[in-house]
Amino acid sequence: MADTTDQKAEERARPVTDIVNRLDSVSQGDSVTLGEAVEAFGERSFYPVLMVPALLVLSPLSGIPFFSSLCGITIALVSAQMVWPGRTTLWLPGFLTLRKVTGERARAALAKLCRTANWLDAHSRARFSALVRRPGRWVIETACLLCGVAMPFLEIVPFSS
Repeated sequence: MADTTDQKAEERARPVTDIVNRLDSVSQGDSVTLGEAVEAFGERSFYPVLMVPALLVLSPLSGIPFFSSLCGITIALVSAQMVWPGRTTLWLPGFLTLRKVTGERARAALAKLCRTANWLDAHSRARFSALVRRPGRWVIETACLLCGVAMPFLEIVPFSS
């Protein structure tokens, strides 16, 4: 009985894969906008939106000039909103929320992210609970902000982000 319970808990504890799967379900149509993708997460949209550029920068795409800088700036802007007092939802400018990608292209990109997401889920453990509640969460959010700000400066060293 314990093996079944452990197996079920392991299946549920795949947060990064869950993010990719939720994005995949949004991308099943002919096209998907960034606004639709963010809306799929509701009030908990900060972390998935923060994870996408972080996952992308882990991929070989980070070798493309200025790609790491773009991801770093995105991480910094989302993290700044997380740290901002009283902010409960993610704000994105209208020109970004209306950006469309074909469903086929989005699904292809998400298929490539699945491997990274599975690896991260397989190699992560339970969180240190003091850092997932306030005020400890501000430490993590501020660290994300600082790392995002540093990424454009790391651009001069390829694959260093």
